[in-house]
Amino acid sequence: MVTAGVLLGTTAMWPMPSSAGQGGTGIHVGADRLVSTTGPELPLVEPQLAVDPHDHDHLLVAAVAVAPPAGNGFASSCSVWASFDAGASWVRNDIPLEQCGDPWVAINADGSGVFSALGNQGGNQPGVALWRSIDGGRTWSGNPVVQPGPYDHPSLAVDPGNGSGSGSLWLVSAMPRRTAGEGPAGVEFTLTVARSADGGRSFGPTTYVVPGNLSAEALTPGVLSDGTLVVPFIDHDTKDGRRLERKRVWIMASTDTGASFSEPMFVTESCTRSRPASWPTLAVDHSAGPDRDRLHLACEAQDFEDILVTTSATRGETWSVPIRIGHEGIRNPCTKTPAVAVSDDGILGVAWYDGRRSSFHQCHEIYFAASVDAGRSFLPAVRVSTEPSCPYADANRDAGWRWPGGGDYFGMVSVGGRDFRLVWADARTGIYQLRTAHVHVGPGNAGG
Repeated sequence: MVTAGVLLGTTAMWPMPSSAGQGGTGIHVGADRLVSTTGPELPLVEPQLAVDPHDHDHLLVAAVAVAPPAGNGFASSCSVWASFDAGASWVRNDIPLEQCGDPWVAINADGSGVFSALGNQGGNQPGVALWRSIDGGRTWSGNPVVQPGPYDHPSLAVDPGNGSGSGSLWLVSAMPRRTAGEGPAGVEFTLTVARSADGGRSFGPTTYVVPGNLSAEALTPGVLSDGTLVVPFIDHDTKDGRRLERKRVWIMASTDTGASFSEPMFVTESCTRSRPASWPTLAVDHSAGPDRDRLHLACEAQDFEDILVTTSATRGETWSVPIRIGHEGIRNPCTKTPAVAVSDDGILGVAWYDGRRSSFHQCHEIYFAASVDAGRSFLPAVRVSTEPSCPYADANRDAGWRWPGGGDYFGMVSVGGRDFRLVWADARTGIYQLRTAHVHVGPGNAGG
């Protein structure tokens, strides 16, 4: 069964770092609060965050709970937290999925919640299992919808517009498939896209796209105002496992609700090729201004000294030269795991884990930068977390080494015209827990 508990948010207020520039606009950081205190004392990593498009006080967070290794690999489960008061209090539900990984959450236009993840249920290998919550995350359905695998890095996107796919829920992933050949030649790496027209109760036929003869991973999808689905992906190895000199990011578009896709459009080859490395991440500008439907992609620079941001004003056809943000001349600060979102007023927010204040980069903090001119320039970065996170602690066990940046991604969403909410994995107490903060870009201060 799915179990639930209630966590009351802390009320302590921390100092609010800020930066100013671009006509006096500033970045103001609110309270750095603990999300995760109930449940087993296990490291929590890879949090993902979603916000209700019609109620910004309604939030969903999913994360992996890492148990001690059992045989080969990690034993893991997943949990989901729901807040209906902008993160002041949370309801936790534990999802009955063994070897849970790559969790993702979404909130439909009617306020219902969706959770998806890789894992085993009842000893079977389901590929991707998806649960729904008709009450926005207070409780979750007992029987998931299962998309047979094997998949990797599945993610969700909701169509917020008025196009042909309005209200659609998209499940995007990657899958290696065996063909008639032997060895590496007999494997093709496909991107998979499945659409639900009923909020995740069911899915239509899966579209399989083979983008080339290299191994590829799907990245976070986005939806434009007319319903066009854009799916970025990254290629990194040959079929027989040889590393490419540079990873390349591409994007494909579908204008017919996922039935077919454009040819791949090149984005950048400037992202890091090192391992471990996080995923590049995409955000779409849904504002009503002139930059509506502009695409923004953020990734780690190859030298890990900055975060790179590139933008497209042509629906993915062409992309700007990547801008390096974050450090203003500080050398070797060790940046990783970017998150990106665009506010209702078109402000671009970028956040990441940063080791600039730690000797030998053993500890990290969360930093945030913003652009009020659609990614052409950025305000100076501001520290969001109030204490360093040091993952190589005994209580984290191997989770600290496997996920030194708290996971391959963390959560950030827009919660209004000039505001953002972040949730990240933080080991300041000696074990990964979830923390959250609110960031305001503009005059005044951030709330809690």
